[in-house]
Amino acid sequence: MHTWIKRYAGNEKGFTLIELMVVVIILGVLAAIAVPNFTGQTDRAKKGRAITELKSMKTIIDLYKMDNNEFPEVGNTVADEVNTIAEVLQKDGINWTGDSDGIKDPWGNPYTYAVNDDKDKYVVFSMGPDGDAGDNDSNKDNIYVTKDKNPTEGAHDIAYSEDVESAD
Repeated sequence: MHTWIKRYAGNEKGFTLIELMVVVIILGVLAAIAVPNFTGQTDRAKKGRAITELKSMKTIIDLYKMDNNEFPEVGNTVADEVNTIAEVLQKDGINWTGDSDGIKDPWGNPYTYAVNDDKDKYVVFSMGPDGDAGDNDSNKDNIYVTKDKNPTEGAHDIAYSEDVESAD
């Protein structure tokens, strides 16, 4: 048994404290480089989802305009005589219902649809991460789509009456 102990004791192999510290430092540097690249991924993914949903709505609204020579009316109900935004989007599979079961942006806020007073322009927008469509400081993160623009981040320039509809 004594020879067995000598065989293993004389054959010590392992890492020194310095070697272990170098490995830990290298792992720390790699983590410091990698973590910032992943922290913004959730926000970018949510913006990407909002852009995709707004593109789909824009396509449906623009096709409706080509077929009917007018934009859908503002409204969350499906009416017999009036083609509301809810009816137009629901026909093509977007769940704009006017209640909490309807489509919401990635931050849980309702999308909003408005038509200008001349009924020749529209805007569909998400209030973005802050959930506020207010003044210029709070709407920098809004994502919107209009007749003339693909989804864009910032404040839209469509002047509309107070007659607007949210998807909630």
